[in-house]
Amino acid sequence: MTPFPIQEMTLPVALSGTDVIGQAKTGTGKTLGFGLPILERVVVPADAEAGRATPRS
Repeated sequence: MTPFPIQEMTLPVALSGTDVIGQAKTGTGKTLGFGLPILERVVVPADAEAGRATPRS
């Protein structure tokens, strides 16, 4: 599977914690390109209790 250009350009930047603004046509993967970094930062109590994540203050 090959990422769309918007994903290829934004995912590394967003996953590093830097703010990203991007523009692309409908159907080009923007939701994944911007949503995945958000999900990477979500920590639920069960993950913290199991030692899979560290809660952020």
